[in-house]
Amino acid sequence: MPIRYRQALAAPVRATVAATPRPSTRRRRTRAALLAALALLGAAACAGPRRFAWVEELPPAATAEPAEYLIGPGDLLSVRVHGQDAITSTVRVREDGRISLALVADPMAAGLTPATLADLLESQLKTYVNKPVVTVALEARRANEVSVLGHVVTPGVYQFAHGTGLLGALAQARGLTPRADRDAIYVLRAGVAGGKPERIRFRYASLLQSEGPASAFQLRDSDVILVE
Repeated sequence: MPIRYRQALAAPVRATVAATPRPSTRRRRTRAALLAALALLGAAACAGPRRFAWVEELPPAATAEPAEYLIGPGDLLSVRVHGQDAITSTVRVREDGRISLALVADPMAAGLTPATLADLLESQLKTYVNKPVVTVALEARRANEVSVLGHVVTPGVYQFAHGTGLLGALAQARGLTPRADRDAIYVLRAGVAGGKPERIRFRYASLLQSEGPASAFQLRDSDVILVE
């Protein structure tokens, strides 16, 4: 019996952006992202106008992407069941967060790490396979979907590669308008486990520096950039 290697192998990422969705799917995603952004803005407003933290005050872990990758819609996964070629396949995570796989009833993959999904599939396959050993590897990551709002030239919902910083996102929105307050640039980020959203403040001058917390800051999926 081979050693169980349920842990998701950190397979090299072969693509940063998932396959281009059809126009109707893009419109649905854009509407959903804008609604989520408005909800996050409302929650941040309820927290009070002074509730924010300068990016320089945050611990380093808060400015980078999480160490453990969480699966989301649009990701391409390699699901390998040892000794079971008929079940082994490459699957795309659907918009509802589930995947289609032989013998199991469309398990929920979104929000799980690859290792946790492998554990889940092993438990579901036990009815059909003797001592299944499952490996889940990430083949292609979805892009981060970020809303850029406020005093920018072209506000909207953008898709960015993982590791994109705030300055790159502002450049994609064609920069700040003349009315923008260069000391009042915010990133709104959903709180952990339903907690209050984070409101992180930046100075534009800090973004232009080659070093420091502001220039090292990395956007995450569903972030909202607001320029006042």
